[in-house]
Amino acid sequence: MRAIAVLCFDSFFADYSEWAIRQVIFSWHGTTLKSTWPNVVAISLIGLILCLLCEFAFELPSYDTVYSASGVIDVVATAANKAKAESQTGYLADLDLSAQKYPLVFVAILLVFRTGFAYARFMEGRGHVGKMVLTVRDLARKLSTFVLPAVDQDPAIDRVRSNIVRLLKAFVISNRLSCRKQEGSGFAELEAVLTTTEAGILRGVKKNFPMVILQWIGKELAHFKDSQMFARALDSMEEDIGELMGAWMGMQKLATTPFPFPYAQMCTLFLYLWCYSFPFVASLSMKGYGCVIAAVLAYALFGINAVSLELEDPFGEETNDLDLNFFETACMKACAALLPPPLSPLDIEPLPAPVAKQQSHPSPILAQHQFQAGVSATTPAGNYDVSSLLANPNFIVQLHNQLKTCTKYAELSPEAMAVFAEAFNQFAGRGVIDQGNTLTKLVTYLAFALKMNNGVAVLMEQADLVGNNLQWGMEIFVDWFLKTCKTTNIVP
Repeated sequence: MRAIAVLCFDSFFADYSEWAIRQVIFSWHGTTLKSTWPNVVAISLIGLILCLLCEFAFELPSYDTVYSASGVIDVVATAANKAKAESQTGYLADLDLSAQKYPLVFVAILLVFRTGFAYARFMEGRGHVGKMVLTVRDLARKLSTFVLPAVDQDPAIDRVRSNIVRLLKAFVISNRLSCRKQEGSGFAELEAVLTTTEAGILRGVKKNFPMVILQWIGKELAHFKDSQMFARALDSMEEDIGELMGAWMGMQKLATTPFPFPYAQMCTLFLYLWCYSFPFVASLSMKGYGCVIAAVLAYALFGINAVSLELEDPFGEETNDLDLNFFETACMKACAALLPPPLSPLDIEPLPAPVAKQQSHPSPILAQHQFQAGVSATTPAGNYDVSSLLANPNFIVQLHNQLKTCTKYAELSPEAMAVFAEAFNQFAGRGVIDQGNTLTKLVTYLAFALKMNNGVAVLMEQADLVGNNLQWGMEIFVDWFLKTCKTTNIVP
């Protein structure tokens, strides 16, 4: 039966089962030669130099190579050669070179165990990735068949499905970033599929992004409570969320648990000691062939060690690592085949319209209406360039001091008032905040604008406690914001 083997390249899987033998043997891409050739060349040069010295600098005793009963090559010197060499080389004739073979057994055991352990990690990682793809496909199938909305609910249900597809894409991207420890450097890629509020939340948690995103998917599934095909349909989909959590945790376990250092140190130490000492023995016993034998053994042993190093981390970006982008594409293709296209983040949370720097005061009639409703009128941002103010580190420090000392909007400096006014006018419709999600977006925006990233999660939590029953003008909002900053101590 033909053996099938698959090699993972930079961006695709190459099936080399049809390659000719010469293609397999003399390949460079994806092999251990890239990492082993410096040691192989160094050992070959050492062996060559020793062979030349033995050949031309002094005459060594002539050794005969015989095979022991165990099949291991033993090097012995005849009595005649030994006697001849005593007058020429002295101590060299008394060297017992057979002891060099014994450490090789120890090195081989270390390498074999390490390679087996690394291969087991690689296959375990492949199992977790396969579990992720299977679960995404199964969830997509259930979302397309287990939800039966009424006719007048179709657009809303499809919108929830599309949003889940968007969040699944965010999950697979965040999973890859988490396994490769790239949550910071690769956040821009993930941010492209998130709303401003979601991106702010993830910046606040800093890591474990997949866990948070799975929580969001679970909340979206709750919308199907009254649209299930059967009573346990929602439970079945929730189980898939748990399976995705298990797949991510399994991958995270491998990514954060390295091979034990003491074993790696022992393996590396004895590998280098044996390989770099063998050319001396090979040159004394095999003369001109010693450097060749030393090079071949060095390539074999260092190559086995290089294989184990590549397999130990299956989620990296090297040639033979698992191509996580390939599996992400498989997940999204399943969603594309069974579900509506993913929503754009702008469809969920449009960017606020730009606000002119010069704002006119509200009319007396609107001001009277807001006063009767218990809210404050929108305050203009004035002629201040808010973007320049926020880009000035000295102003940020001054603003932080005001957040710590001021208790009311009227106590702020005109520049600080302008910052709050522009932010408020971007999010508040008709000069009033009347929804909890609008308050959450506003505090998230301000937290990042005022360089209070560590306080994002706290501010959002406090905004959730306010609820939806509110009619806030800007002064009421700023008074609440100042009070929250003091009670939670989030100002740096």
